[in-house]
Amino acid sequence: MTNTAASSAAVSSPQISRERAVRKSEDTDAGEYALNYDPKDRLMVGESIRHSTFGIGTVERVGEGKAIVIFPSGARTLACRR
Repeated sequence: MTNTAASSAAVSSPQISRERAVRKSEDTDAGEYALNYDPKDRLMVGESIRHSTFGIGTVERVGEGKAIVIFPSGARTLACRR
């Protein structure tokens, strides 16, 4: 007998506010969204964000009030909520 509650919890992804979520591009699958970057928000490792200057990136690390985000042009350190 398997524990389905534990396995489904491990697979679930963080919920995204509809106000902050935007499509990554027109040709992506229905579940692929990026969050509009706001330094007042908390970021989580693995989240996709859309930055007005750098484009779409993926959060690699989160620390004390800052996050390392990987963009197509390279890694950037961005401010974020602790």
